[in-house]
Order: sequence, then C-alpha cells, then structure tokens
Amino acid sequence: MMKPDESTEQAYDDSTGRSLERWVADAYRQVGARRVEHDVELGGNQIDVYVELETPGRLLHRIAVEAKNWKSTVGIDIVNGFAAIVKLLRGSDLIDEGVIVSASGFSKQARSAARNYGIRLLEPADLKAMVVEVAPTGRDTNIAPAAPVETPTLQQAGRDAGGKPQTFVEAPSDQPKYDAFISYSHRDKEWVRDWLLPRLEKEGLSVCADFRDFEPGAPSVTEMERAVQQSRKTLLVLTPNYLASEWAEFESILAATLDPAARERRVIPLLLEQCELPLRIRSLTYLDFAGSDREFPLQRLLAAVRSHPPDDS
Repeated sequence: MMKPDESTEQAYDDSTGRSLERWVADAYRQVGARRVEHDVELGGNQIDVYVELETPGRLLHRIAVEAKNWKSTVGIDIVNGFAAIVKLLRGSDLIDEGVIVSASGFSKQARSAARNYGIRLLEPADLKAMVVEVAPTGRDTNIAPAAPVETPTLQQAGRDAGGKPQTFVEAPSDQPKYDAFISYSHRDKEWVRDWLLPRLEKEGLSVCADFRDFEPGAPSVTEMERAVQQSRKTLLVLTPNYLASEWAEFESILAATLDPAARERRVIPLLLEQCELPLRIRSLTYLDFAGSDREFPLQRLLAAVRSHPPDDS
C-alpha cells in the first residue's frame, strides 16, 4: 500500500492517475475513515474516491473525491463540472461534501468558483499535513507540516491521538452539541443544503440539519426539541413557505421559548425571501439574504453564530 508520507514522485507519478487515487484513499484511511472505496458509482456518476468519516457527534460525513494527476493546474471547467455532480449527489442525499485533489494545484478562477460552490480544494501537501497532524506521538513521518487543513482530524473521525477508537459520551445538557440548528421549510431545502450548510461547515461550525442529523424512526417532534435544545443558536430561514409551515412554526416557537427576551441571542432570523413576519420574529434583527449580495450577511451570520451571550452583569 502506498503511504502518504512517501515522496510525491514515488507516491503517485504515473500516467493513469490511479496511483494518486490510491494515495488519496490511504491518506483518509490513516486519519480514521471508517470506509474508503475507489471508482464508486453514485447516482449514475463515477467517483474516484468515496470516503465516510465519523464526526464527534457520531454523525456520518460522506465525501466524494475527484483526483487529478495532471502536470498543469486544474482550471474552472473541472470545478464547474464536478460541482454539477456534487449538487446532484447532495440532492439525492448520497454525499455531504465534494473535494478535488490536484497534483499541480488550481487556477485562481478555479479556487474562486470552488468557494462559491462550497467545494474543498486540496493539494498533496494538504493531505500530508493532515496525516502528520494525526500521527501518533513519536512517529517519524519525515514530512514538514504544510498550511492548516480543514479536513477532519483523527480525533474528529472517532479515534484518539493514539489511533484507538474513542468512547463517545453525550455532552452534558449545559454544553450544546451543535453551534447551530437550521429551521426551514422543506420547500427551501435546496438552498439550505447546497448553499447555506456547506458555507457554515466550511468555517468549522457544527450544524444540525434535519435531513442528515435527525434520528431515523424517532418522532419528529422530539427530534425538533432535541435539535433546539442541543444547539447554541437556531437559524430561521424565512420565506413565505416557512411561514406557511406548521412544523417550522413549531421549531421557531421552541427556540423562542428557551430565550423569550432574546438575551442569549439564540434565535437568528435569515430573510431569504420577502414575507410578512409574525411579531415574535419581527421583533428580532434579521440578516437579509434576499438581495444579490449574500457575502456580507454571511460574514455577519458567522460572527453571530460564534458569539457568546452578552454579559449582563
């Protein structure tokens, strides 16, 4: 088996690109991925490497990886094409994230497009740094750590620093499990799944989304209650669809019940489409995502989710 700590030339210098795929797969195995497969067909699309990681909350994080063993940088056309596949697979709930690994880097246009699509771009140095970061103490990998990597670490993948399986314990009731829970109408699921969720998780936030994180077979009401209670913030995606949904209304009332005076800033309204807001929501300052510029409200949202309640003392 090829090791990610071998030299680049030894590890994946071939004409077919298959060695790079094997090299990428082995890197994910070394950080504790519970499942790694090559040349997987998902939703009628061929995926170079398919990875399943386990998050701290024992949630499954599924990754589709495109490996490009080219001598030149990967351009925007490759990113656009892969983004279309990722959107299709996310829509079919087959993956949670798309990653492109390039042996020769990426063009500026490709990086810009990937940010818009919520696709992660990695180079071999990033994967090497990931393996170094999780290497057991005393192991000599002979690799100098590269730039910080967003890929989940070994501890995040369900193992301790020595590579042994961790025993997961539910967080105490006063320690939220998630940074945010997204409350939305299922008619607006595409925006939440394809735009909002990837951008929040790309920034390292732990997010609860019903279609992925609710327990199969559990009553919806109890799962909604659990999500609100275990999240520091609840994000309300406001549209006419949301206001017409009884379940969405129930979630917003649950969240407001935990912080009726909004002192802890637990509820953050996101206005996705213009609509007439009820008084309980109208009294809160919302972030406007209905306009063409969504980057500014996104940065404000990230700051708000990371913030702690004001000190009233």
